[in-house]
Amino acid sequence: KQRDAQRLLDAERAKVGGGNATTISDLQGTVDKNKSAADGNQIAAIATAAGGVVLIGTGLVLVFTAGSKSSAKLERPIVTPLVGQGFAGMGASFAF
Repeated sequence: KQRDAQRLLDAERAKVGGGNATTISDLQGTVDKNKSAADGNQIAAIATAAGGVVLIGTGLVLVFTAGSKSSAKLERPIVTPLVGQGFAGMGASFAF
């Protein structure tokens, strides 16, 4: 979207006489808005990736530092209903 708007803006500016000022202003606003949205999306992607790395690291620490349950008996699976806004389902938990 941003490249298309930028191409239109450049084409309008290249017209004889500098193009229509209103059209140029509108196109510049579109280009600026698209750039701002892209910057926001980039920040969200970086934050999500960082959160994922932290969660994976936490999971690995928990797995590698967990004590042994060699004498523990095998427990039954636990089935739990899950209900939320616009969502319903079942969750299952197993021990091994």
